[in-house]
Amino acid sequence: MVQTTTLPGRTVLADGQEYIWFSGTAYLGMGHHPAFRQLVLEGLARYGTNWGSSRHNTVRLAVYEEAEAALANFCGAPGALTVSSGMLAGQIVVKAFSGLPNFYAPGVHPALWGTDYQSATEPLETWWTCLPERVAACPSDSVLIATDSVGSPHTSRIPLEHLSELPVNKAITVVLDDSHGLGVFGERGEGIYKLARRIVHFNHRVVVVSSLNKALGVPAGVILTDADTLAQVRTSPWFGGSSPAAPAGLWALQHAFGLYREQHQKLLENTQFFINALGETIRHFQWMPDYPALTTTAPGFHEFLMKNNILTASFPYPTPADAPITRLVVSSLHTRQDLERVAEVCRAFFNIL
Repeated sequence: MVQTTTLPGRTVLADGQEYIWFSGTAYLGMGHHPAFRQLVLEGLARYGTNWGSSRHNTVRLAVYEEAEAALANFCGAPGALTVSSGMLAGQIVVKAFSGLPNFYAPGVHPALWGTDYQSATEPLETWWTCLPERVAACPSDSVLIATDSVGSPHTSRIPLEHLSELPVNKAITVVLDDSHGLGVFGERGEGIYKLARRIVHFNHRVVVVSSLNKALGVPAGVILTDADTLAQVRTSPWFGGSSPAAPAGLWALQHAFGLYREQHQKLLENTQFFINALGETIRHFQWMPDYPALTTTAPGFHEFLMKNNILTASFPYPTPADAPITRLVVSSLHTRQDLERVAEVCRAFFNIL
């Protein structure tokens, strides 16, 4: 573990030395964007640091509905509901559909685990290829499918196209955790909802949950789905009994979509530049085109980066007994010099191997 004396932005000060920070989940770098920070300050001046009340209380702040409408519009969803975290968003949805037979995709985030969760042990492609047949064979007419939109912490593509093969004569709810996709996927960073809705048959329900605390830079979570499902979720005691997200952050968010689009374009450009700079070294990583996170379990890699003043996340996953995963993450904040330097060090390490 490394203790830092500054919050990680483009660089971080640790142990008296400056490092290039090349990990985390702040893909768009919003926490260090001057214009976004100014929006947060304006939100704090309007609303204070928190709203100590339930969303069901007599006095309600309009900023919540306004931010939710703006989020739904940005993501291409019929509606949105915000809560205090992405984890809570997932658990509210899972609990709202408790009792349904569940199909949990391999590696699905704990935000979508129900009380009956059992980890899938077969390879990702095998699970997805077999999913339509298994759903068809399920004796229940109603089922829930839970999956992430992208593999994490190991970067891997999720073959969502198999969702189009699900039987149309069943009541199927597809829940996707897009915490590592919102702000990254899509032409504007709008995330996975529109794509999922095009893939999944119109008879089936699509619910996307996501943290807003990663790419979008706001400590909150969101549920994106149709109006009837949102109305059902609103009746959940987990929604009514929980404190809402801080209104200042949501005020900043609803005024930041222009900034999000600008930062998303920078992220795409930086990602492509870094991948090109890696050259043949890319084969040592798990990665996806146009996606800013690359992962590896190569022994000694994290330590080699640190010796070259590059700081990354590296930890065993999913259990303490597993090999540490080193996760390189490009952000919108990185300069071309940063990207060239990290790529140079990566090439040097794998040439040694």
